[in-house]
Amino acid sequence: LFRSTPLVSIGAHEEDSGAIYNVFGVGCAGTSGVPTNTASAPPRLGQVSTLRFGNLPAQIAVVILGISNTMSGLGALPLDLAIFGAPGCMLRVGPDSTTTIRGLSGVGTMPIAVPNSLSLYGVTFYTQAAALDPAANAFGFTASDAAIAVIGI
Repeated sequence: LFRSTPLVSIGAHEEDSGAIYNVFGVGCAGTSGVPTNTASAPPRLGQVSTLRFGNLPAQIAVVILGISNTMSGLGALPLDLAIFGAPGCMLRVGPDSTTTIRGLSGVGTMPIAVPNSLSLYGVTFYTQAAALDPAANAFGFTASDAAIAVIGI
């Protein structure tokens, strides 16, 4: 079959909300493997995105939110955590905000409610978690994968 009129796009598949949640750096292995870092959906204005950290051996993690993945109060990023007793682990996110979460069956979650304010469109932040894992190394923590998040519509 041949079409005599050109294809017309309604644009739905072409629109980009601008929302992103992508891993950019790998974590380090602990007693339950490498702690994972995913989101239920990329962050969007007026919506809730739930961060999900998996492979938490002690069911506790410190979630790190930062505005940079190149600099922090501790110096340049990534920061090799071997100096704290966690060889092979890297801090990839500036610790501008931290909160502790408790997990269940190796998974901890944290909702991120994004206000419906157009001034937040395009704001970029970074996420990572430090998973409590006393048996993994002298520091007692391992690092999850790190992710970049961009708020979209």
